[in-house]
Amino acid sequence: MKSYSFVMLIVVYLCIIDAADNVSLAHYDQPLHASTCTATKQPHINALHKVSKRGIAYTPYTDDSQCKASTTIISDIALIKTKGFSTIRVYSLDCDILRIIGRAARAKGLKMIIGISIVSTNIEELDKQVADLVAWSEWDLVSLVVVGNEAIFKGLVNAALLAFFISACRQGLQRTGYSGPVTIAEPVNIWQSNGDLLCDAVDIIGANMHCFFNPSIDASRCGQFVSDQIKILKNVCGNKRVINLETGWPTHGHNNGNAIPGIPEQQKAIKSLFAEGFHEDTILFSFANELWKDPGPFEVEQSWGCMDVF
Repeated sequence: MKSYSFVMLIVVYLCIIDAADNVSLAHYDQPLHASTCTATKQPHINALHKVSKRGIAYTPYTDDSQCKASTTIISDIALIKTKGFSTIRVYSLDCDILRIIGRAARAKGLKMIIGISIVSTNIEELDKQVADLVAWSEWDLVSLVVVGNEAIFKGLVNAALLAFFISACRQGLQRTGYSGPVTIAEPVNIWQSNGDLLCDAVDIIGANMHCFFNPSIDASRCGQFVSDQIKILKNVCGNKRVINLETGWPTHGHNNGNAIPGIPEQQKAIKSLFAEGFHEDTILFSFANELWKDPGPFEVEQSWGCMDVF
């Protein structure tokens, strides 16, 4: 039966890839409907716990894109605990983070949201990460698995293929004892465009909600903006539970209309988030400034570190 299930997954994957080859990446946000291939709906997990009282996004890289020393990572995790956070979101399995962060998180009583990165349509890359995660298997530390980070938004995959990837990852993890939720991280507009393919594929709705990129929103209104975004998402997926996997405010860069980067503005934005009651199922972005990134739109991508607020 297991062999049959695996063969069926491969057939679905190949069919989706064949359809995806005919879809221009310029239109990646349009739902892909494969007439003869549909992903099997997975049973959803009923008993889901709140992710945390306060979560933080973390990447283990130096300013020149190298892996941080293990001692530095361990020190970072200790600081995260000291600042009152209880969950760490990581985006990939780079830099031996399962061993290093896993050990440090256990020592400090922290939980992990673990990301499986998507860089292409190659399922072998996904299989390798799932295999590494299965070999580690410290599931009591894991509150959530996130398959990809804005993979549709970046044009790496379409919604049908991402739904297949979610199913493949879930099956691989559940066979070895993981019973927690699996989701993705996409902006709200991607969910709106592809809810018919994505809603049934995930256990909870995972979204990155950045107030700054809406030019009509100033820092003091960030909390209300996120609240409105969550209402939209619940309408898309039938009132399914939502987790905000990235939210914050940059301290440097160029203005985006009413959205002005700055340290006081970051403090206002985070204060407004907490004023709206976002203490649970919210991951603040991010632990530190990330100079290894490209500056990006408005030259703000490197400047979201928020630990000084706490």
